Amino acid sequence: MVDPENLDAVFVSHLHEDHMAMIPYLVRRGYSEPIYMTRPTRELGVKQWVKWARILEEDGRSLYSVTDAVNAERLIREVRYGDVIEIGDLRITIGLAGHALGSAHFLVEEKKGKKLLYLADVNKGSHVLRDFEEPKTRPDAMIINASYGDNIIDMEATKRKLAEILGHTLLEGSVLFPVTPTGRAQETLMILYSIRDKIKDTTIIATEKIRKATETLNKYQGELKETYMEQIREVLEDIVFAKEEEILEAAGKPGYIILAEDLMMMGFSRRIFMEIKDDPRSAVIHTGYKAPGTFARQLVMARNTMCFTWNSEPLVFRTRVYDIPIKMHFDLHDNISLVESMGRPLLILHHGEEPRSLRLALALSNYVEPKRILLPSTPSKTFLG
Repeated sequence: MVDPENLDAVFVSHLHEDHMAMIPYLVRRGYSEPIYMTRPTRELGVKQWVKWARILEEDGRSLYSVTDAVNAERLIREVRYGDVIEIGDLRITIGLAGHALGSAHFLVEEKKGKKLLYLADVNKGSHVLRDFEEPKTRPDAMIINASYGDNIIDMEATKRKLAEILGHTLLEGSVLFPVTPTGRAQETLMILYSIRDKIKDTTIIATEKIRKATETLNKYQGELKETYMEQIREVLEDIVFAKEEEILEAAGKPGYIILAEDLMMMGFSRRIFMEIKDDPRSAVIHTGYKAPGTFARQLVMARNTMCFTWNSEPLVFRTRVYDIPIKMHFDLHDNISLVESMGRPLLILHHGEEPRSLRLALALSNYVEPKRILLPSTPSKTFLG
């Protein structure tokens, strides 16, 4: 565990919980230096601090409190893309990541020495957000995202697959998309818009949280693609935003596409699933990462056996479950292109579960010497020892 007294600053890449949820815990342990993040990350991410503080308090755990979350917010200093922050002998440049609203990557430079590029989560090809912008400076080392391993995400194939599943499912049942309210919800809506001619006579219904998140997203037009801004009004005209009870009533009815938070199915999306779990005519389509221990991970892993244990109780279901990734991170092609354009620096792989991270390391060894590819999660210093 990092000693807060040894930290001069904290840089937050984006609003997702796996990247910022533990910061109030640092503050609880005595951290009192600046916390740098973009304005969207502050607006949306701090709410999650408060949410998790309340959940922890309700569960009787003392990891951190609402007071710690409030104290952490007081330390925030907002940054913009292109800003340069100097701390001691280091110069940190903020770059556009393209993964989530307000997401950033960081080029860390010693004033007279080495350069490290920390990518956090980055993406290009989004229907909503502007693409990742490469730094003009080549780094000596680069921390890259291994989420997709050596997989290549073909979004045109994804759209065809979604159109096929939706086409035959919606004739007799409904389809649930668990999403994050900001980002994946709008990405999913834009994909549905792109295949609208194949899913006619359907009703797209979404929660009020997704409506509010869309309004928040639209405030930051500088981060959004022009095509999204041109189309989103038309997209929203075809969506019914409803209260939770109205959405629960629609679950299982033919012709309904339901978008509900949250992605890990620990909240409202799980309530909807429980309404349709015994209906073989309906389906759940999962499009993103499922963290270990979450309901979503258990459900997707059990999609063939159609039963698993949850809260020490057996859960049997008949509704169909699909796992169809919507691209939100760099895939293999993106990572290879970046490694080559950045001059094939030393690579440190993060944000990928094994064996995916190992498969990415093996693929990248065709471009970078194996001894220059590090996997910090493994006992050995390099992936080939």
